[in-house]
Amino acid sequence: MPAAFLHLTLFLCLLAAFAQVVVTFHFPLELEVRESTVWLHVLASKAGVNPYDSTKVAFVNMVYGPLEALLKGFVHWALPFLDSHEVIRIFVPLLPLSYVLVAYGWLRGRLTDALLVAVPFYLVLNTTDPFATLLGRPDPTAGVWTNLVLFLCAPWTREKLRRRKHGPLLWTSAVALGLSLTFHTIWRFLPLPFLMMLGALADYRPPKSLGAYLRAHAQELGLMAAIGLLFSLTVILYVFGFDFGEYYRRYWGIFTAASGWGSIPASRFYWIPV
Repeated sequence: MPAAFLHLTLFLCLLAAFAQVVVTFHFPLELEVRESTVWLHVLASKAGVNPYDSTKVAFVNMVYGPLEALLKGFVHWALPFLDSHEVIRIFVPLLPLSYVLVAYGWLRGRLTDALLVAVPFYLVLNTTDPFATLLGRPDPTAGVWTNLVLFLCAPWTREKLRRRKHGPLLWTSAVALGLSLTFHTIWRFLPLPFLMMLGALADYRPPKSLGAYLRAHAQELGLMAAIGLLFSLTVILYVFGFDFGEYYRRYWGIFTAASGWGSIPASRFYWIPV
């Protein structure tokens, strides 16, 4: 295929992706009704009100994890010149860059190839699921954290980090932080980066047995578990004051009677319908 055609295709894809991101990021009205919930929690935090105090703040559409409101609140504090719609969509322009980063790592640092793979893929996602790419919701945020882990799990990235001083420790800590950020933003995004991490530890070679795998990577897995637990406890302490019951009610128990949602009695909820 002629190089000129590829370069023209890449330029058009970049132009389309750039236009979509810019228009979305600067659009001053809600693109979807649930965007307002994020801004509500940001304003509550700014006013010193706990977003999880149901006597003062309506808790709706924030059932994925407690980190989204905290991150957007930090953005509003750090970048006060941004308008409300720009604050809640701050990860929208970062998401396509994170896809390029993933492709860059897996294609061993070939930027042009990475752009040719990542940008069209991003445009396809915009067409098939714009809720996950273009809205000021937790999905773009979790997508950025997921892509960070996928980049770190690329063999080329891992090889380069291994050559640095304390490289293995830095890689393990960074992956653990990325997994923790993903989990507390949208927990359902976690399986993909978690499985990629397990594969990266074994250099994507099938282990002889589960026991052999665990023995070979006990230190890395233990450190990741410790970092994840410390991060989780910090978030739960900061947001819920170590009230694990409240944390369960807001997130894992959101579809159960413990959540307090609704006033009409319904049949029992089963996590695994039989």
